[in-house]
Amino acid sequence: PRALDIGPTPAKYSTSPDVFFYKLGNGELRKVDNIKKMIASFPDKELELNEFVKKEKISKKEDDLIRLLKYYNSL
Repeated sequence: PRALDIGPTPAKYSTSPDVFFYKLGNGELRKVDNIKKMIASFPDKELELNEFVKKEKISKKEDDLIRLLKYYNSL
C-alpha cells in the first residue's frame, strides 16, 4: 500500500494487445509490425497481396491475417 493507505491493495491485471508472428520456410520467426512490412517480405507475390489487402480491407486482426496467409498459400 501507498503512504496513508489503510490495508493492502489487490493486484490489478490488464490485458496486453495480441502479438502475431510468422515464419517463411525454415527462415527466422518475424513479428507482424504492420501489413506493409509483412507483405514486403513476400517479394514473389507482393503485387497480388497488396491488391488483396486493398480489396478485402485487411487489418492486423487475427482473422484478417489468417485470410491473408491462406490467400498467399493459394497463389
